Amino acid sequence: MKILKTHFSKNGLEYSLMKRNDKVALFQLGSTEYPDGYEVSRIYIMRPHKAFGIDFEESEIISSNDQFLFDGSGAFRNLDNALKHFDKLTNKLLRKDNVEPNSPSDTELILECQAVGDKAN
Repeated sequence: MKILKTHFSKNGLEYSLMKRNDKVALFQLGSTEYPDGYEVSRIYIMRPHKAFGIDFEESEIISSNDQFLFDGSGAFRNLDNALKHFDKLTNKLLRKDNVEPNSPSDTELILECQAVGDKAN
């Protein structure tokens, strides 16, 4: 599978990957000295397909212009705000962060067909 490039152009802007995980990417827009802003985008998997007679392999892509904002992606002027949004979107999308760890009281296993007192046959 092709993974996201670390540098590319989209909509006339230069994108530089700063941080990513399986579901979310943070990009700096413009030059490294004087960035135009930051973008937090969802990462999608594009299935292998054929278009214009060319075979395309499975690859990672970021939000399209139509998906942007609606899927939780966003643009930011300030790096701190972009980092906060990156963490917020990550927590929303990555299952491991949405599952609470077992509490100490969750140690007893109750079997589906466990006999209960005098009513057990």
